[in-house]
Amino acid sequence: MIHKNALKIPVLILGGGLAGLSARYHLRKGMSLLVEREKGVGGTARSFFLDGFTFDFTGHLLHLHYPYTKKLITQLLKGKFFRCARNTAIFSKGIYTDYPYQANTFGLPEETVNDCMMGFLKQYFRNQSGHKFPRDINFREWSIRIFGRGISEQFMIPYNEKLYQVSASTLTTDWCGSFVPKVNLEDVIKGALESNEKQFGYNASFLYPKKGGIEVLAKALCKNQHQVRQEVSLLKLDWKNRLAYLSNGEIVKYRRLINTIPLPSFLGKNKIVTPFSSEDQRKSEACGCHVYQHWGQKKKYI
Repeated sequence: MIHKNALKIPVLILGGGLAGLSARYHLRKGMSLLVEREKGVGGTARSFFLDGFTFDFTGHLLHLHYPYTKKLITQLLKGKFFRCARNTAIFSKGIYTDYPYQANTFGLPEETVNDCMMGFLKQYFRNQSGHKFPRDINFREWSIRIFGRGISEQFMIPYNEKLYQVSASTLTTDWCGSFVPKVNLEDVIKGALESNEKQFGYNASFLYPKKGGIEVLAKALCKNQHQVRQEVSLLKLDWKNRLAYLSNGEIVKYRRLINTIPLPSFLGKNKIVTPFSSEDQRKSEACGCHVYQHWGQKKKYI
């Protein structure tokens, strides 16, 4: 059944986080309607203010990969940002070492360094012999095949299992390319013998707004709030007829749907009937949660 009074819109965007806001920003004016359940856009990239301090809901630092993104962000922030150098350490075996672990084992106990080096060398020469990776491989297997058993068991596997709260054997590897720095033989050997000053990874430097927290970026993306519904939730989705029923009473007839809200909420909480199988829904609900603690210290420089 098609409702005559439904609001007709080419693109309906669910969720006003950075993904949803970016989608809206890049569509032509009037092409989309964005729906956000919170009072304010930004999703987890929002900020709040308490006793003179600015806190972000979660940790958001702007590590920018691509020239277009760098240009867009600098324009949106109008130059009002800090450019920061990463200063990260890893605490392992009672010792702080530089990031990333795989290129900075110097200073760790001798047996740990030997375990990491020998594991990497064995796997390195095995890979050089032309051994091919299976296409479908989990994170545990991927880590061992890239870094060797020593580095994987000393750090890669326990760290990521602690972070994601699941077995490394259940983690996929499609996210590893940008987030896990790969190292060569020279990097590993040098990092075992002495302090390695080489910078690794996509996030050696990052940007952060000078004032207002990370929410400044979300507000810049949503400067024009036409066709943005805040404090409005999706109640029901009729995907066959492309109708969305909203908590404010509106019915939206859309041609395209962009969902950026968590899949458990999208598929489960609202009891949305979709083409997805129950198995797909079960897999989508395998997600982790983190608790952030905010600390403020009244000092000019820390």
